[in-house]
Amino acid sequence: MSLQTLQKALYITDSPSTEEVVRAALWRCGAREIKNARTTAEGLDIIIKKGYKPHFVVEDLKNIDKIRFFPARFPDASHKFFPPPPCLAICHDADQEEIKLLKASLYSNFILKPLNESLLEERIRSSYIKSYSYAKGGMLIEAINSLISSHQLKEAYNLLVPVLAKKQNSMEYITLLSKILFELKEFAFAEKTVKHLLAKDKENFSAKNMLAKILIATGKHKEAEKLQL
Repeated sequence: MSLQTLQKALYITDSPSTEEVVRAALWRCGAREIKNARTTAEGLDIIIKKGYKPHFVVEDLKNIDKIRFFPARFPDASHKFFPPPPCLAICHDADQEEIKLLKASLYSNFILKPLNESLLEERIRSSYIKSYSYAKGGMLIEAINSLISSHQLKEAYNLLVPVLAKKQNSMEYITLLSKILFELKEFAFAEKTVKHLLAKDKENFSAKNMLAKILIATGKHKEAEKLQL
């Protein structure tokens, strides 16, 4: 599978005018299999229940108080582990405090309405091109570990998820995700991630060790002791 462009995408909006602009931008970024949903819940169903695996998601946020709505809801939508796709937010409000909250979220990027089609395309491309380039050059894992070490956790997350969306079975990338989620204190999603790793390999010491750290961090000391590390 080529890492040069997007191939599969999903956008979430109930606005015909927004839909037209987003679909055109995704097409120019290389997406040839594009699905749409009118609500975030419907978008989650397309991924979780219908098994669609988008390489990129664009979410039209109707209410600014739903900051991180897609990234936050995604890991809770299924009892199974699903790699999180990168997601760009479309916003309707330029209030500085709300923009500050948005910048602190796990969205790959955001853009304000009214939409500029060229700027939207640029934002989409910038959300995945570095990840793809680092993976092609064999530098992705080293770059992400460096970001984790320097506590640039959002940067590490956003560098990882575009390639992970295309290589969903990579144990190396999933292990990196578990480290990032742990450091972000996203313990529930981190636990789901390492349990997925252990389901693939019961003797995965790195996953066992991470699970123990998660259990201790969440006060489950007896469960951690049972791992007998």
